[in-house]
Amino acid sequence: MEILVLLQLLQVFMFPFNLQFTVKYCNIKTRIAFISVGRGPHQLVASALPLITKIGGQAATVCTIHLAASMRHAFLFVKRYHEEKIKKLEESLTSAEMNHWKQEKDRILSRR
Repeated sequence: MEILVLLQLLQVFMFPFNLQFTVKYCNIKTRIAFISVGRGPHQLVASALPLITKIGGQAATVCTIHLAASMRHAFLFVKRYHEEKIKKLEESLTSAEMNHWKQEKDRILSRR
């Protein structure tokens, strides 16, 4: 289902309750988006998100990784989520890859 069609359907269902949802944050590089919605209809939106198969005409898979009460808590979760993913990635690297990874990491961190 195209995302625009899904958004229109959700708005039709949510309109009688005068409820809205908005995209608060979207990062194309990390493929993470934060959607803000009221407390009641969050279940409706969460159950509809996996039905999205296309975004902007391109194939897409939408997964909910966390439901947060605030943007602050959402960013903290994403930070921990990425740290865990990096840790798993580092564990699977060979020694040569690990040396290269450490050099790149040091180079990037030294720029700050």
